Amino acid sequence: MEQVESGYLYSLEDWSESSSSGCAGSRGIELENRFLLFLHMPDITFHEITVTELAQKLADLAHCCQLIDVREPQELAVATIPGFINLPLSEYDQWSTNIQQRLQPTVETIVLCHHGMRSAQMCAWLASQGFTDLYNVIGGIAAYSQIVDPSVPKY
Repeated sequence: MEQVESGYLYSLEDWSESSSSGCAGSRGIELENRFLLFLHMPDITFHEITVTELAQKLADLAHCCQLIDVREPQELAVATIPGFINLPLSEYDQWSTNIQQRLQPTVETIVLCHHGMRSAQMCAWLASQGFTDLYNVIGGIAAYSQIVDPSVPKY
């Protein structure tokens, strides 16, 4: 870990050991698939949702929300949950500039990844962009496969 302006630069090895990773009030951005910039942003918050609660929302046809999966295309090739749009963190430069046009900031937005860390980063970033009703899926698709739908492949 190395201190940089307004935050810390974590290597992926540091990240796996970091106790503050994925916390509300923080933001992470993947840099060249080697480092994560993790900035403390105390005014930014988001909610957490269990995979069971996610399954209930997905089963309710009248429930209208935005669903984002931040995993990489090769991860989607292994396991997906229908209805999620893919915004991989590695392609941040491609989708970040038009996020306000692509998604509605006041609509409930649920974010998913493999275990819940990258989706927490995305929730914090979306909050910094003015999104107000954000939910991080605790445990990600791994927990969804384990608890809700065993037919979703594990990886």
